[in-house]
Amino acid sequence: MKKIYLTLLCAMMAFCSLAQTGSQKEDIIKKINGDELKGRLIRVTDSDVSFVYTGETAEYIIKKSDIAQILHSSGRTEVISQQMQPSQIRQNDQITMVASPADHHNKIAILPFTFLVDNQPGADAIGMKAQQDTYALLSQHAAGYTILDPRTTNAKLVQAGITKD
Repeated sequence: MKKIYLTLLCAMMAFCSLAQTGSQKEDIIKKINGDELKGRLIRVTDSDVSFVYTGETAEYIIKKSDIAQILHSSGRTEVISQQMQPSQIRQNDQITMVASPADHHNKIAILPFTFLVDNQPGADAIGMKAQQDTYALLSQHAAGYTILDPRTTNAKLVQAGITKD
C-alpha cells in the first residue's frame, strides 16, 4: 500500500513540476514600421515602453510613438497609435455627408491648423500633420464622443465653401 501512495505522490510531483515549466506566452509589440518584437513587457509609461526580448536580459526602451499596438500575453490587445493609409488608397474612399439635425450631437471636428514661421504662413503639410496627430490623440480618449476624421472635416469645409482665410 505504501508503494502505491509513494508512486502516486511521485507522479503528482512530476505532473506539477511539468505544469509550471510549460511555455509561457509572450507579449508582442507591433511597431508602426511593421516590425514585431516578442518578449516580456517590464514597464509602460506615458511616453515609452520597457521591453525584454525572449531569452535575453537586456532591457530596451521603445517610444510609444513608434508602436502601433501591443498584444499582451493575457490576450488583451492595446492599440497605441493608428496607422495611416497612403493618400492614394484614401482618395478612393467614398465620402458621404448626410446629417439630420439630431446627428450632430456628441461629434467633434478638428479644424485644420495654420502653421506660422516668423508670422508668415508656413507649409500646409505641417498644419495637416498637426490635425492628423490631434485626431489620433483625441480618438483614443473620446469616451462618449465621435471624433470626425480630418478628411471628412476638410471635405465638409470645402463643400460649405469655407477657405483657410
